[in-house]
Amino acid sequence: MGIANHLILTDEIDKLGRGHAGDPASALLDLLDPEQNANFLDHYLDVTIDLSKVLFVCTANLIDMIPNHLLDRMEVISIAGYITDEKVHIARDYLEKIARGDCGIKPVQVEVNDAALLSLIENYCREDLQEGAVAVAENQFL
Repeated sequence: MGIANHLILTDEIDKLGRGHAGDPASALLDLLDPEQNANFLDHYLDVTIDLSKVLFVCTANLIDMIPNHLLDRMEVISIAGYITDEKVHIARDYLEKIARGDCGIKPVQVEVNDAALLSLIENYCREDLQEGAVAVAENQFL
């Protein structure tokens, strides 16, 4: 008796681009199509793969950057990003120490006060409210 809990994770699907070699969004549509994914042909390996029981999970920062025809096959699950207070703690507890170490700066040489850190976070940390996960749920839970 075997267990088949296959998962394919595609990170930052909103950054998917179209190149000279083809349209990756169209290839993903083939993967998600229940009529085709049971006998999906991998053209690179020239083998047929059954993807009908696979759960596809994709992450995205900007939902509107995902092609509509691909987004129509997805169930969107929005997950809130960090609040300002959490960003301050991350910056203080981790990022500041890493940056100082990378630059060889001692804490007594430069002080980053709360106002400066807050200004950096509010003006230079780009994070969309729609950041989160997009789960593809087209008959993938069978």
